[in-house]
Amino acid sequence: MLHKAGEAAQKKVKKHWSRYLHDRIEQLEIYSTDLISRLEYAEKNEGVMRENFSLEKTRRQLAEQELHDARLELARLRFENRQMQQEYLDQRKLQDALYESDKQVKKLEKALNIRTGREEPYGLATPSSKRINKVNSSEGNRNKRGGAKAGHPGHGRRIRKLTILL
Repeated sequence: MLHKAGEAAQKKVKKHWSRYLHDRIEQLEIYSTDLISRLEYAEKNEGVMRENFSLEKTRRQLAEQELHDARLELARLRFENRQMQQEYLDQRKLQDALYESDKQVKKLEKALNIRTGREEPYGLATPSSKRINKVNSSEGNRNKRGGAKAGHPGHGRRIRKLTILL
């Protein structure tokens, strides 16, 4: 009896195993057909793909060349920037030296009280009647001196009488 049960189980396993192999063969056939269709598609589009690959390769080479050129330009601009920074610092030093020398000159002029000769007697507060050289006057009028003639006694001031009120 045990023997018969074991044989029945073996037949069931064989049937089960054959079913598994049958299913596996079916899957592999489907996979094979899929691969064949992909191969046909790839063969059909091989020329287009090669052309796309060639275009992409050319585009990449151009991009790499542009990148190389851009890096060279960047290096040149950085060098030029450093030179301009140095020139700026030199100019700044010259401006500072000029400012300091101007301060020194003004200090010395003030100490010596040097006048240029173009100043008016009262500076900007000089009235027009007291200006030495008036702009619109002729050379002859510039040489005239004002006031009374020599020897004129003048009128003098009047003396006021003091009145006391009580």
